[in-house]
Amino acid sequence: CNKLSGELITAADPLGRPTIFDRFEAMNIPNARSLKYIGRLDRNTSGLILFTNDGKLKRFMENPKLSYITRTYQVTIEGEIQTNWLKWLQKGATIDNIKYRPMQIRVLRSGSDGSKLNELEMTLTEGKKNEIRKVLRAGGMPVKKLQRVQYGPYKIDGLNPGDVVEAKVNQIFLKQAKFTNTILKVEKKKKREVKKQQKHSKYHQRQKRSGNNVRNNNYDNNKSNNVNF
Repeated sequence: CNKLSGELITAADPLGRPTIFDRFEAMNIPNARSLKYIGRLDRNTSGLILFTNDGKLKRFMENPKLSYITRTYQVTIEGEIQTNWLKWLQKGATIDNIKYRPMQIRVLRSGSDGSKLNELEMTLTEGKKNEIRKVLRAGGMPVKKLQRVQYGPYKIDGLNPGDVVEAKVNQIFLKQAKFTNTILKVEKKKKREVKKQQKHSKYHQRQKRSGNNVRNNNYDNNKSNNVNF
């Protein structure tokens, strides 16, 4: 789906603002409100957003550990391009105590034509809330327009604003999803077992120290009760 700017990705809005699910229902998309979005977009961001009825596929594609699942955006910024700041973001940056992964950044249009607006292409490997807006604003480059153009293997190519099409499931990704979910379950189980062992180990160490203290106290008491003639 090529999301429109101004739409909310929520089932219902208490303020009555338009939601993407309202539009889906108006388009007579079957079971629209039961669809799960992949990679949420904020109200003022447009572009590619995926929907699925497969919970495992959603978790797989949103998993922050899987850095090869990239998200690409076209960004219009106001003001001059701060080259040093962008280079810093490309290496990975910590801003306001939040650590961001390295970003791929390409300048699409600079202000050489006299325009105050510049365009960037940014590719991320995670989906922190308002990530692009925050890191660019901190560098003196407020975002005027933000559009996602690619998510994983899926591209916005050929979709007009508001278009909704049914896409075939990428079989390679589906296999990776099943394989990765299995691995994650095994890793989670291992972590639980390690945590359990560490907890038991700490408990036994405390018990051992407690026993030693009791023995030492008994020894001291016995020693003090001995009378030398």
